[in-house]
Order: sequence, then C-alpha cells, then structure tokens
Amino acid sequence: MISSAGHLIASLRDSMSSPHRLRALSIIRIIFGINVLALYVQHARQYEFMWGGQGIIPWPTFMATLMVQRNYSLYALTSDGHVAAWIFVAGAVIAFLFTIGACTRVVSVLFFVFTWSLYTRNICLLDGGDNLLYLIALLMIFTNCAAYYSVDALFGARRATNRFIALIHNYAVMAIMAQTCMIYLISAFYKIGGHKWQDGTAPYYILHVDEFQLVPWAVHAVENPIITTVMTYGTILTQAAFPFLIFHKRLKWFVVPAIVGMHVGIGYTMGLAYFSSILIAVEAIFFTDRDVLKVTGIVQGVVQRLARVRIPKLALSPAAAPILHPVPVKDR
Repeated sequence: MISSAGHLIASLRDSMSSPHRLRALSIIRIIFGINVLALYVQHARQYEFMWGGQGIIPWPTFMATLMVQRNYSLYALTSDGHVAAWIFVAGAVIAFLFTIGACTRVVSVLFFVFTWSLYTRNICLLDGGDNLLYLIALLMIFTNCAAYYSVDALFGARRATNRFIALIHNYAVMAIMAQTCMIYLISAFYKIGGHKWQDGTAPYYILHVDEFQLVPWAVHAVENPIITTVMTYGTILTQAAFPFLIFHKRLKWFVVPAIVGMHVGIGYTMGLAYFSSILIAVEAIFFTDRDVLKVTGIVQGVVQRLARVRIPKLALSPAAAPILHPVPVKDR
C-alpha cells in the first residue's frame, strides 16, 4: 500500500511539473480582453459623462467612496481631467495588448491594475461579472495565458517551463476552477432559499422589472406557468449540479452547453452581455488542450462542409423559355 501511495504521489508530481489548460487560458485571455476593450470603445465618446470629474460620479464623491471602501484607483492620483483621460487611453491600449497576447508577462499585471481602476472609478457599470473578472485576471498573472493565439507565441516568446513555474501555473488553474465551482454552488443555494425560486415564479418577476424588459417575446413567454417553472428549476438544478458533473469526462459536454445556454439567455433577454460573456469565457478552463483541439476540429469541419455547398443555378428548360415574336412596324 505504501508503494502504491508513492507511485500516486510520483505521478501527481510528474503531472504538475508541466503546465496544463494552456489553450483554455488563451481563450479566456482573448475574451476578457475583448470584453474590457469593448467597454473602453463603447464609452470613449461619453468619457466626460462616464469618467470625468464633473460626470455621473463627481470627483469629491469618487474620493469619498474610495475612503469609505479603503479602495484604490489610478484615477485617484490626480483630479486633473487631462491626466485621467491619458490613463483612460493607456488602459484601452493595455486591454488591446492583453487581447492579442503581446508582452503578456508585464501586460497581464497592468491589465488587472487598469481594469480594477476603471471599474472603481464608475461603480454604476458594475453588473456582477466584474467581480469574477477581477479574481480571474489576478490569477491569470501567475499563468502562461499567452501560449497560444498570441503575438508572444507567434514570435516564440514563451515563458520558461521549469517545475516551479509550472507548479504555480497549475495551482492558479485549480484556483480558477474552484472559484467557478463556488460561484455556481453558492448561487444555487441562494436561489433555493428564495421564495420566488421555491415556488417556480422567479423568472416571471425578473423579466417584469423595467430594466430587464428588453425582449418582448421573453416577457410574454414567462407568463406561461409551464415555461416559467421549467426555467426556474432547470436553472437551480444546472447550477447545483455543475461543480459535481463538470469533472466527468463525458458529462461535462452536456453541463457546459447547458450553462452557456443559460448565460446566453441572460445576456440577450436581460441585457447583461458583459456579465454573460465573462461567465461563458471561464467555462473554457474545464477543457483540456486536447478537448479544445477536438472542438476546433469539429468547427473547422463544419465550416469546410458549408463552404463546399453550392447553390444550384436556376435554368429554364427550352419548353419553359419564353418565345419572343417580332412586332410588325406599320408604315405611315
């Protein structure tokens, strides 16, 4: 028994000596970067209103909030609007570099700092997804998240892969997995404790809130008691089962599409696109590099088949072709 335990420890040590989930982390990096970069671009023309010292959150209110929360932000360094504007531009550039995976060792740290500062400057934009983005972005600093689909990988700027660095990388990966599982498990327990979730009517009341009445057909759909009940208990069951089924090699291929479908529905019907995209991106961490290659191979095969499909040309048969007769011209 001692020898078997020794073999188990040795195999575990060998497994942890090489970094895992490299492709999944690269996908998460891209989606996170696009998410934050879209936020910068979306509000670039509204900078003075959204982020300026006399905007929606004036400078005195912003500083008082930081003091109460004991928080920090790069936008708190100065009240000069020109300097804050340059911080905003620098954050957008860093988000772009993080998305394409350029100089990721340094940029990943800057991405966390600038993103934290951006959300802290305007708390009106917080939708819950920012909390997960903070945590995962912080953990990604300790990972090799630019091994694939990046400028660093294109030019061969790979990080060292000694055992110590690989161990830190894998611990960060496990922390991301644990954090994701905790989110769904705690969310399921909170829902179970709510009366509206217990009686199966929660989606009805959620989609009748003024801020979430964005899709008329969804509002009408939840007026059907059967649809509302299925949505309520299906959400609870999916979230509660996620931490236990996601590590099964076969069942995860059913659990992840269910969770992704739930978030797509939330993003579309409730307008929480940023929140949903962040939660969907993190699901990639549960897929190995081999799984990612399998999915990409399937997608490429489907695209190639669709590209080979040709639309048949419509040709008239001789019998169906119109016969043109000459029109006689009368002499005057």
